[in-house]
Amino acid sequence: MTPEELGRMHAEAVARGADPEELDRLRAEALQECGSVEEMARWASWLERLAYYYRDLRGEIPRDRF
Repeated sequence: MTPEELGRMHAEAVARGADPEELDRLRAEALQECGSVEEMARWASWLERLAYYYRDLRGEIPRDRF
């Protein structure tokens, strides 16, 4: 995930009704922890893959069964 994609996801979340102040607070906190937008994007990408893995383990990812 690139910094641009992270910014686009932020804007999409606000458009879907997320609280922009809460998102800004969380984003600022993550930026402080990570040190740079690039590092924050790297962690976000890793966490996204991890979340997908756990959803798959719980059976939440539909699979074609043949």
